[in-house]
Amino acid sequence: MEEGALIQKIKSKEFRGGERGVQLHDKLYSRSLETTFRLERMNLGRIKFSLFELAKKHGKSFGDEKLLKFNLTAGEPGMMTDFSRQKVTKTRSTLKKKGVITYSRN
Repeated sequence: MEEGALIQKIKSKEFRGGERGVQLHDKLYSRSLETTFRLERMNLGRIKFSLFELAKKHGKSFGDEKLLKFNLTAGEPGMMTDFSRQKVTKTRSTLKKKGVITYSRN
């Protein structure tokens, strides 16, 4: 806690229906969203870095681009980056929509 932080006890009645409860709820919700977005950015960066390192080591250069050709099961990229298969799939789709990477299932 920071020096000078104020601690205030809120009775459960006040929290459920009172203005303080609504304010606290809104603040907690806002902080939760901020944390979620921050973690998403960190996760995206980790997956991008892993793909970049793979391309650097095993990719073939074509101008400014690298071709990285390998066959992986759906779960293997997740194991390589310590993320779930679903998280890697979502991130890969996001990167494809932004034009950062292209890929095919072949």
